[in-house]
Amino acid sequence: MSLLQMIVARENDVMRLDAALHGGAQVEARRDLKQAIAGLEEQIRTLEAADVAATARAEELAAEQSELALRLGHMRSAEGARDYRQATQIEHETEVLQGKLDTVEEAELELMEQSEQRKLQLSDLVAQLEIKRGEYVVLLDDQARIQAELSSERDAKLAELDDLITQLPEPTVSLIQSVRSQGVSPALALMHAGYCGNCHMALSSALRGKVTSQPSVLQRCEECGVLLVAEGEGDL
Repeated sequence: MSLLQMIVARENDVMRLDAALHGGAQVEARRDLKQAIAGLEEQIRTLEAADVAATARAEELAAEQSELALRLGHMRSAEGARDYRQATQIEHETEVLQGKLDTVEEAELELMEQSEQRKLQLSDLVAQLEIKRGEYVVLLDDQARIQAELSSERDAKLAELDDLITQLPEPTVSLIQSVRSQGVSPALALMHAGYCGNCHMALSSALRGKVTSQPSVLQRCEECGVLLVAEGEGDL
């Protein structure tokens, strides 16, 4: 393998590690877990708000129940009235009050059942939330460890790359630096079967001939501007 080919290989290594360091997979994993945590927290808040509203309603029903029970007691104590018409009216009002009281008691019972269901749901959601938060902490730790390993490997490859470049003739080093300053990355790529190894576009026959016949004289891809390195053996 020529020196230029070794440089291309190291440059590809550095780019691969850069992509891994800033890759979307880790970001997506963090995002998905954060969304799951936020969703659970929102469900918990919704249930807690419903419980507060239900508690307030239960207090209203309890007050209404007390009032109805008191009125019903007064009505029943008056049922012995001698006047038939008055007694009939009292009996009717007593039945109405009893119906209202039954309705209130049923509503209270339903609220109690709903409250128990919400407590079970809340308990389950809180448990799920704790699990997801734990998973998030583990994920961050794992990603931090992986990032440190990748960063260390990238630094080593970059040092190798810089060392290899210093072994090139000064004009070639200047050319590589010039290409890099123009934002071309990677600066070098192999020409493979007449195609640019960076943008994968077909190269003109004239350019292919130059790259093959003069491997030490770097040519630029007509499409992406990368410096082309011949695949065959050469001095550089």
